[in-house]
Amino acid sequence: MLKKLIISIQWCAVVALLLFSIISCKSEDEKNSQASGKAVEMFDGLDKKSVDIYPQFTSCDEMEQNSDCFYKNMHQLIQEKLSVDTLHLAIKEKDSLVAAFTVTERGQIRFDSIAYCAQHLDRKFIDSTIQSKLTNLPQIDSALKQGIPVSSSYLVPIVVKPIGQ
Repeated sequence: MLKKLIISIQWCAVVALLLFSIISCKSEDEKNSQASGKAVEMFDGLDKKSVDIYPQFTSCDEMEQNSDCFYKNMHQLIQEKLSVDTLHLAIKEKDSLVAAFTVTERGQIRFDSIAYCAQHLDRKFIDSTIQSKLTNLPQIDSALKQGIPVSSSYLVPIVVKPIGQ
């Protein structure tokens, strides 16, 4: 009888342990839901208006994590691509405009549009001209946010000059 009581108590303990395990364990759906909730919470807390590390051209020093080298190289790249021909014909005096660019999370540089130009400039003509000239741009290292490559957009001023200036 004592032996039956001990076996009965052991079975009760096993059953109680199993029930406790089943009740206390979360299902995969609950775990995924909780993980998604934490990820959304962390994402909402991020500053999405800035990056931790700007995109980097190969000539930039990796230890410098500021925008100076990126903008310097962007200006140089734009100047090289636009230095020949049609923009000079479209203007009568030295002027500037602001172009919008995107560097994708894969490091592709893409001209988006003219963000601002003087009213006397033919915006559509200049936009299409710049679009046609800024092709085959090099691939660079993308911007990073918390160590993750991200797409980022930049406004870059461009000075345009008529022929002879």
